[in-house]
Amino acid sequence: MSPEAQLAPQASVLNGYAGLYMLPMLAAGGKGVMHGGSFSEVYLRIYHHWQVGEAEQAQRLHQALLPYIQRWMSHCEYIIQVEKTILQRRNIIATDCCRHPGWQPTTDNRAMIDQFLTQFSL
Repeated sequence: MSPEAQLAPQASVLNGYAGLYMLPMLAAGGKGVMHGGSFSEVYLRIYHHWQVGEAEQAQRLHQALLPYIQRWMSHCEYIIQVEKTILQRRNIIATDCCRHPGWQPTTDNRAMIDQFLTQFSL
């Protein structure tokens, strides 16, 4: 546990920013991650591995996730569109339409989403 966490052990520290720093935060005594809702299962898999002492598996899965969230977090409108597109592709919502202004996914963006859905079996 980090010295900061030791000062307030009752605090529940959560990591935001799509979990980019999820594992260092957990190592410092953090309790969880705030993320979008389109692929919560991936974060749960990472967290489960961490909780049962499988740090290497957690690290491997987090490293696989990083290229996606690093790119998608490059712009607020981009991650909103990606989240909605993933939810639509998973048949959780009917449309990925976003309010304006919005991010228009390119063919490359859609290919990356396809790769993500396949890689994480979503």
